[in-house]
Amino acid sequence: MRIIGAMLLGLFAVTATTGLKHAKAAAPVDTLTEWTIPFPGSNPPWIASRGEAVVFRDFDIAQIGRLDTQSGLVTVWPLPYLPTSPGDLKVRPADGAVFLTAGNETEIGQLDVDTGVLRRWPLPINVAFGPAGLAIDEDGGVLFSAWKPSNDGSIIGRLDTTSGNVDIWTVPASMALFISPIAAGPNHTVFFADNGLGPRVVARLNTTTGMFTPWAITNQPAYDIVVNASGHVYFQEITVSEWAIARLIPETGRVTEWLTPGTFNDKMSIVGNRVLFASVTPTGVAVLDATQPGRESSASSFASETIAPTSSVVTPVDQTLVAQTAQSIAQSRTVRRRSSDAFDGWAIDAQPMGIAATASPRAAYFSESAQPVIGRITN
Repeated sequence: MRIIGAMLLGLFAVTATTGLKHAKAAAPVDTLTEWTIPFPGSNPPWIASRGEAVVFRDFDIAQIGRLDTQSGLVTVWPLPYLPTSPGDLKVRPADGAVFLTAGNETEIGQLDVDTGVLRRWPLPINVAFGPAGLAIDEDGGVLFSAWKPSNDGSIIGRLDTTSGNVDIWTVPASMALFISPIAAGPNHTVFFADNGLGPRVVARLNTTTGMFTPWAITNQPAYDIVVNASGHVYFQEITVSEWAIARLIPETGRVTEWLTPGTFNDKMSIVGNRVLFASVTPTGVAVLDATQPGRESSASSFASETIAPTSSVVTPVDQTLVAQTAQSIAQSRTVRRRSSDAFDGWAIDAQPMGIAATASPRAAYFSESAQPVIGRITN
């Protein structure tokens, strides 16, 4: 987990008392509810919403869990992975299946939270790190990213959990060297960007045709990337003096940037035109309303490449995990929303980590850094 809020200096100042610059008067009051995970050592940087529940993956201990927000009951399952293996966590909307990765384990896990069965899908190729990023496409396929051995670039794969078929595409070096976060878009597309010092590019893979299409952008993408139902791509940017959430519209090449009121970490979530992210300075949860105006520019596509995937069929291995349950007590209080330009923000006590947004009710779930806490802001 790379938290980038403390890595760069010379950032613009933020008013600590309001949490956002130029905060408006008459701030609305919203509800913050926090659940303490009642298991020692819990620290869940990865979370995802699943109906009335939140699933989470711990960093310091090898376990995956579920919080029922209606009853407060917490269920955890021990995982057969190293406790500090970085990874990702996604829920498939169609059936509620929970998918997870561990960066030091060359497999994809699929947990059935009703039975406690962990289905382990091994990758059919040798990788140096991964699978890392995860996404679920419109057909329920599991998209993933990984790094090739000997610093030889990245791959994007797709697992069909019905047939066991795995397709793998090598990412052209002109588009990215090392990718981790990926995002599924409409029409069998997956978007990615180099999350280090590689090309300043946002790129798209069409998994039906195998075509990679890149867009050259002005600033370096920074870690996370999300896509809405219209296929609009949102990504984080960092320069020496600016931090921003940017949007690329692939059909037109139009890029809009919204300068954030502070620094952020590497987690975003999207519902419609609302992009939620964890604010590091000031400490809190923030949301971008992308219907508001921002700074406009453009990006040009170049040198599309069509690459045939390698295909393999893998056989999963099932393992039943032994669950533990305990009761968590929810505590609620009101928090004032602070608005500035296109952003709303809410101050919380600890630095947020994972972010998960829901449309109904309109809520933001988050985990807290080094704390056994999952919170929800309903607004």
